[in-house]
Amino acid sequence: MYGTENKFIGKVTHGFQKSAWIELIGFDNAAPDFAVPQWLDTLGFTPDMVSLLMTTEAFALSHRGMEEEYVLPRYARSYSGHPFNDERGIQPWTNFQLRELVKLLKSLGIRVIMSVFELDINPPEEGEPLWSDAHPEVRVVDKSGENYQFLIGTKRFGDGTPFAEVLLERMLAVYRDYGIDGFQMGDGTVCRRFSLQDADFSDQNVSDFLQFSSIVLPDDMQNNTDGDADAAFKRARYIYTKHREKWIEFNTVRWREYLEYVIRGLKAEGVFIMAHSENAKNPVDAMFRYGCDYRTAVESGADATMFEEVSTSVSVLGNYEIDYRMEDTRRRFLHYEFTADLMAAKAYIPNQPIIIQALVRDTNEDWDILHTIPGMLPRMAYTYMNSYIYKPDGSLEPVTAGPHICLADALTPADWREIRLAWDNAYTEKAVDVGGATLIWSDARNAAEVTAFTRRRIWYTSKWHAELLALGCPVRKIARIENLDVVKGPILVTNPALMPASEREAVFNYKNGAVIYLGEADDYDLRGGDFFARAVNGWGEAKLSARNTVATRGTIESRVYESDDKPDVPPIEIIDENDASWEFALKFMPVDLRIAQMASDLVKKESNHPLVFMHDGEARVWEVMTSEKTSRIFVENDGFAYALPFTKIVGRTLKSVNYVTKMRGYHRGFFGDNGFGLRVSPRGCEIVEVEYE
Repeated sequence: MYGTENKFIGKVTHGFQKSAWIELIGFDNAAPDFAVPQWLDTLGFTPDMVSLLMTTEAFALSHRGMEEEYVLPRYARSYSGHPFNDERGIQPWTNFQLRELVKLLKSLGIRVIMSVFELDINPPEEGEPLWSDAHPEVRVVDKSGENYQFLIGTKRFGDGTPFAEVLLERMLAVYRDYGIDGFQMGDGTVCRRFSLQDADFSDQNVSDFLQFSSIVLPDDMQNNTDGDADAAFKRARYIYTKHREKWIEFNTVRWREYLEYVIRGLKAEGVFIMAHSENAKNPVDAMFRYGCDYRTAVESGADATMFEEVSTSVSVLGNYEIDYRMEDTRRRFLHYEFTADLMAAKAYIPNQPIIIQALVRDTNEDWDILHTIPGMLPRMAYTYMNSYIYKPDGSLEPVTAGPHICLADALTPADWREIRLAWDNAYTEKAVDVGGATLIWSDARNAAEVTAFTRRRIWYTSKWHAELLALGCPVRKIARIENLDVVKGPILVTNPALMPASEREAVFNYKNGAVIYLGEADDYDLRGGDFFARAVNGWGEAKLSARNTVATRGTIESRVYESDDKPDVPPIEIIDENDASWEFALKFMPVDLRIAQMASDLVKKESNHPLVFMHDGEARVWEVMTSEKTSRIFVENDGFAYALPFTKIVGRTLKSVNYVTKMRGYHRGFFGDNGFGLRVSPRGCEIVEVEYE
């Protein structure tokens, strides 16, 4: 990798943090200093925060205090207890040694937290039982009545004690005894891991749901299905298909109560909390699929949200290890889906720092982005550091507050140089503007989209956004509707018919550029504008129209795209494939993509955005303006082979080109015809800095 070093990672940059996620096996308990100095020398910088991966909440639940020294469970000494990394074998870390490690790291000015998941991992050592073997009533039960070794924060022990009470007490004990600064509340601890379609259908949870909703089960269904898989499945399917909205509401309320109790209890003692998102889903998806409202953790006091950017690893996993054959189009789409979802999450919780889980490699899970498909690492960094949200004062802020490098053990100095360089190159010191259109965010529309998707499977805002990004549409900035007055240039308004009248009127009065409507719209939104396209079938319809257009007024012939598609069952009763697990796409109403392509072309023309030719099926381009006459242009490649696109500048005259991420002496690119050629690495991204006349 090439570019500019020491611009971001090793420096103090206001509003950003750089943190590392690491297992105890990454340190050496046989060394008096635990090999911390050597580790920091290898990193080449001192992280602001280190999160020690303890694997499971059982680490806290089984905490024995500090009165005597004892060896920690195997799962706490390495992720899931795996036996080796590239430096050493698993060591017998004790509670006293862990306390000293925390003390040493903190003495170097590093915030130290511990991360836990809700899974209760395989026995700590051979012959030892799981913590939850004695408490199966607080484990997850799926639609067929099967009990899994995953803990559910909203459940109760057999004596009626809420799980949350015991968890909070034990987490506070760990906080005090080890002297840590806080916790990374990982998978399944802030939002459920299993979808609402699949779990939790335990007798305990279903009984609570029936009491909450006042729903009465049919006579042929039993409240108690323990041990009867057929009866459990029948009951689960009835609840999910016939009372889906109430099921979502109930689970959302229960998780809100749990989080408010645990996070507020921790914050009362000054504990730092970094809460996971729900597998990096957008706010509509997180609510529909998991009953997860990102605002709950924020309003309960969480200091930051960690967004699990796993499109890089999931897109290259083997077909059979994720239980289905992932089509190449889906693999490519994941990158854009995660980009759109992150931007939506930031707009939904705009004042919350969002930290990116910056994937590198994982010995336990056996994937390695850095060494197998190295172009994906910088592409991830460049994307998330150069996607923006408008602040109320009109300035632009990156949607991420920095990387949480995963995982940070057993890497070489050369590896860390590649990691640092990716984020150094990604850092844009001052973004004056971002080319293309601004996506307008509305909280009220988001809530309406949850209902509309549940009932009719519409394309909600993030779905439209992801599809447009995948088509090369430049929509790399987002603004909340209340900040519309500081926005400039064309705006994209999705599903305007689902917005309140006051917000629709504000959009109608926007004068700083074209207004492009896409999705569910009606005559109220078409006043004085141009109608371009309508896609209609037995599911519903989507429209494309615009106002205040300059480049396209009178030049696009309106189109109607009709099909015979219709749902096989009422949309509210649809069962998603693969238990609606996060890796897989939900079922959406069919929409003719030609309407999205027309919208993409419209955005490009109305914003004078650079256009990419040759290999445009693989290459995408977006631009971040750094002054009136300078820009950083990012050219990414969807393919697994080099792309050779030509990027043509529109509306300005190109003066000079600097190929930032290319080797010195790079001669394959060319500069002419008011554009530049570029070889783009497989599944990667390159940066070009340009100057205009």
